[in-house]
Amino acid sequence: MKTINKIIILAILALATSPIDAKFLDSTNIVNPIQITDSSIVAKIDTACFKYKFNIKDTLIYRVDVLDSIIADLDEPFFRKRSEEMKVIVDKIDSLHNYHLIISFKTLSIVEWIVGKPQDSTLRTFSPFSEKLILLVIDSLGNRIQAKHLNPDYAITAAGGTFAPYLFFPLAETCKRENATFLVRSTDTLSENSFPPAILSQTSLFKVKEIHRTDSLNNVLITFVKTGKGFYAIENSELDIETTSIINSYGELIIDFTKELPIFYTLNQELKLKIKINKEIEKSSWQYSLATFQLIHQGHNNEALQEEIDKMRKSLKK
Repeated sequence: MKTINKIIILAILALATSPIDAKFLDSTNIVNPIQITDSSIVAKIDTACFKYKFNIKDTLIYRVDVLDSIIADLDEPFFRKRSEEMKVIVDKIDSLHNYHLIISFKTLSIVEWIVGKPQDSTLRTFSPFSEKLILLVIDSLGNRIQAKHLNPDYAITAAGGTFAPYLFFPLAETCKRENATFLVRSTDTLSENSFPPAILSQTSLFKVKEIHRTDSLNNVLITFVKTGKGFYAIENSELDIETTSIINSYGELIIDFTKELPIFYTLNQELKLKIKINKEIEKSSWQYSLATFQLIHQGHNNEALQEEIDKMRKSLKK
């Protein structure tokens, strides 16, 4: 336990000196949320209605930065710092107004080093998972309708592992007063992290922490604590692996009222794994992750938008 506590402390210290920096964002400014405390400056309304709204053929790019501290069985604990770009293409919007998103990842850098030995670090700038395309179908509140791989050629796991932090999760509620709390239970298929995917059943307690409506800030800050249990399995003629997990986390999500999109998300996650190999060998591991997702680009396809507008006008005339 002393070793685990040491790893947590080292992870926090490493994050403090890393370029990962949680910030409030709007379309033009980057503002530290801790600085926004003066109620005479920040105008607030009592109730916020939040949901996701994607435009057909839009392209969104999120910068993802994660610092993992990992203890695998009796091996030496190590750090893994990774930076990625997550691309989200809005492929279509169906008749039920569900959003069909095609997701892919581009690895920028993955650096690993054993605790206390940063001079022996290794650097990678490519991950085989970057070649994968994931279809995620969600509604306006993030509920997952479908999640699958579009090119499931072989078993593969992303650099962050099968239970790595992910962005689009169910909110279930839409209009809440400031400081209101609400409970959400869901079972999610985590295709963004592996094929075959892991399954995570979780319970989250959300709180509408702050609502901002000013010229420079027009968003809602939602915080949550989450606990969950997960399962992952892969079987073939040579190797059977079953993994069970327990997850506890705290997160902060910022949804922009103008964009109607998540523009910033940060998560502190504790993951405990039990791994059974060939139904005999059992191993344990612990992974502590500090993650941020930041919207850095939103591109519009104006022709596709005009087509959607024309369709809506025709339907109104009928």
